[in-house]
Amino acid sequence: MRTKLVAGTLAALLIAALVYLLLPRIQGVKPGEVSGTFALVEASERALDGAPALALTFSQPLDPRRSYDRFVRVYEMPLGAAEAAARLHRRDDDDEQSRALDPKKFPPVSTAAEDTDVSGGTAVKTAWVVGDNPRLLYLPHVKPLTRYVIHIGHELSSAAGATLEAEARYSVRTAAISPAYYFASTGMVLPAKQNGGLPIVTVNVPEVP
Repeated sequence: MRTKLVAGTLAALLIAALVYLLLPRIQGVKPGEVSGTFALVEASERALDGAPALALTFSQPLDPRRSYDRFVRVYEMPLGAAEAAARLHRRDDDDEQSRALDPKKFPPVSTAAEDTDVSGGTAVKTAWVVGDNPRLLYLPHVKPLTRYVIHIGHELSSAAGATLEAEARYSVRTAAISPAYYFASTGMVLPAKQNGGLPIVTVNVPEVP
């Protein structure tokens, strides 16, 4: 009888262990990732597929099949008087990277109330995407040398269903990007009597002369 009781206990423990290991994988997360509080860790600018993007980092994975646009609002902000004067002072500099502002006077990321006020800002149409790392949420196709204010609603939830404890607001300044261009294909044959040109992808430059 004691042998059967021990065997039954071991079987129950084994089943419980399998449920713990397999259920989070079915839900799209790994064991241990659903523990703790779901929180927004930081907002920043990051590269996505070689182009600049706004990025939100969370403490738990997000669901890549879910749309997060209605939970995260973004505003493009106009230049303040001090920032406009600083950029005007460097307008004639040929080195685009050197036009970056003093981070002590104009911090790249801020949560201060005066920096996250959206008065005078323009709402941006968003298309947030979850990255290969499911803790990262990206907004691609942002402008260089631009300040954005991001409002994250507390209703935003993780893949496990946890929601944020409170809303958050961030001001993020994007960096300068040197103009660049490259061919969209590694090889192409053009008809002899057709002058259609070659497809070219540009970055931070309207056209290639």
